[in-house]
Amino acid sequence: IIKNKKEDKMAAIGKIRKHYGLLVAIVGLALLAFVLGDLLQSSNRGQERNVATVGNEKITYQDYSNLVNMNLENMKASNGGSITTEQNYSIHANTLDQMIRDVIMKKEYEDLGLAVSSEELYDQFLGENPNQYVVQSFTNADGSFNKELVTTYIRDFQTLTPEMKNNWLNFERAIKEDRLNTKY
Repeated sequence: IIKNKKEDKMAAIGKIRKHYGLLVAIVGLALLAFVLGDLLQSSNRGQERNVATVGNEKITYQDYSNLVNMNLENMKASNGGSITTEQNYSIHANTLDQMIRDVIMKKEYEDLGLAVSSEELYDQFLGENPNQYVVQSFTNADGSFNKELVTTYIRDFQTLTPEMKNNWLNFERAIKEDRLNTKY
């Protein structure tokens, strides 16, 4: 009897794993419907449109929409210009999670006095042990880290297109956040 119960549990876990993508899509769709429904209700009342409130801080629809659009563009760029419906829903849900987490963690970092100095940030890009994401993003054809490519990119920052500058600033922000998370 005990063996059968264990096998039943393992079979159930196997079925859940098999349908993981569908489960993520359903949860993402439900979250998106909830957020959009709330936005429509608040716009009908003529009030300020907030997606969420965390403590005393409000996450506005405009900020949420801007970050969703940026995340969609980043995903499209990494996928050759197109994304699936499931990825679209996932980006919407993950963006809200990201914004809520950012508000919470910002408060935690302030309370603990955590910060990333400019020297530390420089070290994350060009130090002895650069950040893993920097290493992944600036590699040679053989997969080795190309420090000179990072140096050139930073040196020529002013000559980059506005889109490339924006991408770099977002990348830098992500590296800084990763460092803060590591310290935390």
